[in-house]
Amino acid sequence: MIDRAPVPTAFFGPVTRSMLSEYAQASGDNNPLHLSDSAAQLAGHREVIAQGMLSMAFVGRWVTSWCPLEELRSLNSRFTAPTPLGSRLRCEGYVSSAQQGSVTVAYTVTIEKREVVTITGTIVVDSVALERFAEGRDRYPEIRGSRTDAGD
Repeated sequence: MIDRAPVPTAFFGPVTRSMLSEYAQASGDNNPLHLSDSAAQLAGHREVIAQGMLSMAFVGRWVTSWCPLEELRSLNSRFTAPTPLGSRLRCEGYVSSAQQGSVTVAYTVTIEKREVVTITGTIVVDSVALERFAEGRDRYPEIRGSRTDAGD
């Protein structure tokens, strides 16, 4: 495995109020920061912001698009900035190191156009996952992950 080899890139969004509401209902995360503009404004935001774990759901969807779940060893994340409404997110990463039997991928989630990184982290996968990806690189197109992203 070549260090710094990229993994597939994925795009999600735009983040909508409907997504925040649906995620709150599904997860039980009813923090007003994500559902009420006035609560968000009291916290210093212009309007509601996305739940951090909603962004992590996008990360999970992205990772499992190129790595089968059974080959995922760990996923570590650090939230670095809030995700405002309307954000289109780009998940991307590269091989940062390889050990016998496993590969570490450094990744970021970035708000497109503003180029603000909202999450950084590392993913450790069985090396066979990326070997399989490298063999069929042309079979992995960019991933578009939003109901409203058709044709973008």
